Amino acid sequence: MVNAFAKINLTLEVGGKRADGYHSLVSVMARATLSDRIEVKKNGSKNIVLKVNDPSLDTPDNLAVKAVKGYCEASGIEAQGVDILLEKNIPVASGLGGGSADAAAVIECMEELFGALPRDKRHALARSLGADVPYCLEKTPCICRGIGDECEKIDCKGFDSLYLVIKKNAEKLSTGAVYTAFDALSKKEGEYDHVSVVKALERGDTALLTKSLFNDFERVVLDKSPEVKVLKEEMMRAGALAALMSGAGPTVVGFFDDEEKARAYSSEFYRIV
Repeated sequence: MVNAFAKINLTLEVGGKRADGYHSLVSVMARATLSDRIEVKKNGSKNIVLKVNDPSLDTPDNLAVKAVKGYCEASGIEAQGVDILLEKNIPVASGLGGGSADAAAVIECMEELFGALPRDKRHALARSLGADVPYCLEKTPCICRGIGDECEKIDCKGFDSLYLVIKKNAEKLSTGAVYTAFDALSKKEGEYDHVSVVKALERGDTALLTKSLFNDFERVVLDKSPEVKVLKEEMMRAGALAALMSGAGPTVVGFFDDEEKARAYSSEFYRIV
């Protein structure tokens, strides 16, 4: 089985609405060691069979299933019957890109079974499945632009003494509603800069990283979902250097530089990978 790692937004700057209806974004993304586990196997039929530990996810709309169909179309091969074994650990509708990570992992598994796609077709397939899927195919932190699908790799030094606590204690707000509410706000100019986070990743500088994190969507979500604000405050009281919502929420990531404090707050903690 392969890991489908959760995505976390270390920065998220939301720009204006584009002609295609999407918003322009600039986001520094990284992967956390929290992951789903996926295996794809030929089954000798023409059917795609999803076997998942959460029955509510066993639907034709599951991105893992769509990734198989999309791969066959992009590669020009006839429809293939496969079993997809999915162990779901990333919370659903959490802002952690779990479905996107699953889709990316399935693309990689299909390439192992049936052959690699040309780079342009691979990217087009990933983008068609979701804006975060191209990033989830990468193996390193990236600056992501466009709608999040234009990924520039960052040479990350690594963080041996950084511990991530990832928690969700609220229902996800509609992403469309979050964008609409954000568009109604006055834009803050020059307050944040993703460059500092990039430098921190390149240097392995925990202090610079944790003081430079930001997410534009917090301006909306902290008012509409007070539980998120409470969770951020709780993490800071527990000794986190920073606590930041990922994506459009509602998951909050706490950044600890002390393993004992992270462990005291939560029995599960993760790393940047």
